[in-house]
Amino acid sequence: MVGGAVHTVSEFYEDVTETVRSITPEPIGKALDFVAETIEQGIAKSPIGAAERGAEAAGQQVAQATQSPGLGFTTSLLLGAVIPGPGEGVTFAKGSAAFGKQFVSRSREVEKLSSKIAEYRAIGKTSRIGKTEAKLSSAQSNVLPFTPEDPRAYPANLVAAKDIVTAEKLKRGTTDMLHLHHKLPKGMSAAFFDRMDQFISKGVASPDDLADMADEATKAGVRTGDARSNILAIADRPHTELHTEMRAMGSGMFGRMELGKKELMAAMKEAKDPTSLKALWKAWLTDDARYLVETAEIWEPLDALLKEVRNMK
Repeated sequence: MVGGAVHTVSEFYEDVTETVRSITPEPIGKALDFVAETIEQGIAKSPIGAAERGAEAAGQQVAQATQSPGLGFTTSLLLGAVIPGPGEGVTFAKGSAAFGKQFVSRSREVEKLSSKIAEYRAIGKTSRIGKTEAKLSSAQSNVLPFTPEDPRAYPANLVAAKDIVTAEKLKRGTTDMLHLHHKLPKGMSAAFFDRMDQFISKGVASPDDLADMADEATKAGVRTGDARSNILAIADRPHTELHTEMRAMGSGMFGRMELGKKELMAAMKEAKDPTSLKALWKAWLTDDARYLVETAEIWEPLDALLKEVRNMK
């Protein structure tokens, strides 16, 4: 089921083929053509096994044709997303179509922004690096697909972002500027996800491992990236004070409660494999990350209350 409509394997295959062809070199087209008949004929005989074998074969063909294990994983993920269950029609495996499309889109955006940063450094346009690195952190932290219930709400020019700010201004009865604050810092989650991306590029992890990490955050009650549920509209001064305090506060995991992305990326090197990275991520989610999110949610109301108490003295 996708958006309430049942897609046949053929229809989904065409969608996936179009998506992958639009972002990849010509050799991949040949790999997709190679696997098409295998999947279509095999599904009639053995739905689950054929779909899995066909997807795996396509991924291997793509990896060989492009010398890119990561791209091979992406192709396998997309083609393997539809696996018919006995008597159930078409269902989605863990690597769903929505996640597959998000993974491809995210990969393209990360690559584009990383190239831009390298270009700016090479030509000495350092003034542009900061904003581009912030965009890169957003792209890296946006692992899960956005939904109508939890749309993308950052940067500020998006409709959902404007809705958050407008509603908060009406609530406060103010026209003052409000900042969009990531309750779970995007630079910190991006550092973790960047490490898993490295493992994926080496062929020792898959996009499913990335999805596992994002899902673990959801289970812990936090959301990574630019989703509306991770965004707060907060006034300028409290926003600055919040970051200042969190960056100064000691932490048992990484030395300080909120670290800069580069600092945390350096700390990520202690995770030598996907399993140890996931363990580190899970520990962080239930410790520092939870504190950061909960503190952000009460920071401004508490700040206002303290000021009110001081004024009463």
